[in-house]
Amino acid sequence: AGSMQLDTIGVERSPFCRVDSDCWDVKLKFFDPENDRRAKKILRYTIDVSDIMPVTMGQPRIWDAL
Repeated sequence: AGSMQLDTIGVERSPFCRVDSDCWDVKLKFFDPENDRRAKKILRYTIDVSDIMPVTMGQPRIWDAL
């Protein structure tokens, strides 16, 4: 995320999941400490935690947020 720094970490149940899985979306929100007018970046990973070893589902998604 360049010069961005971590702001918050959030977790919520994912609406997208395989059958018999337990999937969660982990959202990492980043901000620019040098420019508070710059949009925040959000990075979302979907994680399946139904097995002993959690696995990511698909590609991480990144978008700008106010």
